[in-house]
Amino acid sequence: MKRFKSLKALSINLFLLALVSLTLPQEKVFAQGDLPVSILLEELSDYHKELEKANQLEKSEKGLELTVQAIPDAYVYYMARDLKKLSRAGYDDARAWKEIKKLHTKHRKVIGKVLINVKADTEKGVYYFMQKKPGPHSLTQRTKKTFKVVEEIPKAKYVKWQVFQHPPNRRRIIKNITFARLKKTTWSMISTTVSLKKRDPFVYSFSNIVRQTPKSSEQGVNESTRQLSCRIWQDIIVKPLKFEYFPGKWKIPSPPSELTRILDELNPKKKKK
Repeated sequence: MKRFKSLKALSINLFLLALVSLTLPQEKVFAQGDLPVSILLEELSDYHKELEKANQLEKSEKGLELTVQAIPDAYVYYMARDLKKLSRAGYDDARAWKEIKKLHTKHRKVIGKVLINVKADTEKGVYYFMQKKPGPHSLTQRTKKTFKVVEEIPKAKYVKWQVFQHPPNRRRIIKNITFARLKKTTWSMISTTVSLKKRDPFVYSFSNIVRQTPKSSEQGVNESTRQLSCRIWQDIIVKPLKFEYFPGKWKIPSPPSELTRILDELNPKKKKK
């Protein structure tokens, strides 16, 4: 009799356990090699923003503000950013995975390469000009690190300007110089020479920037005639903004598990054994 009661109690407990398990959220089962991509995308965090802030430096000079973000792996950053955008599309697993593979094909050429994002902002009512493209600013003889600009928004337009110098007690000097107007601009650069394994620093220097106010007497800017006037050239040159980085000491935030699962599936050779 006691044995019968114990078996009956066991059956009831098993039934209750099965009933409870049915009420709990179930993880979707997929075939081997497949991922619940739509679920992973929904739960994806803004990891790309964490990467932006982890090694971010800011400086300003005469109303020119520069923000520089050093990101250890351009591929991880771009995939995290674009997957977050993709998560808003609401695709099913098949369509989402198809789009993910397109992103992988687009960004896989920058796997393991260092990315530098630069954001420039300028004082209102003042003219700022670049004398050369953003990329060459980063070249430093000291460390011989090079960068290639891969994105620039908006793209700078270089045109010839007449520059009039009025030095005291000297004759007026006129020169033709090619400038690009610098306003609120962002650009991204990829480096193939910077390594996280080495501790030698590199310096990103943003230089040869001209600053002048709108036209006033013999000094200023006349945009319609593309003429710029100053007392002497040194008066309108902005002091270089320099950013020193030590790649071997960079902070690298831990990626979310959802992103890791997707990237591991795309890059099977990099899966941890």
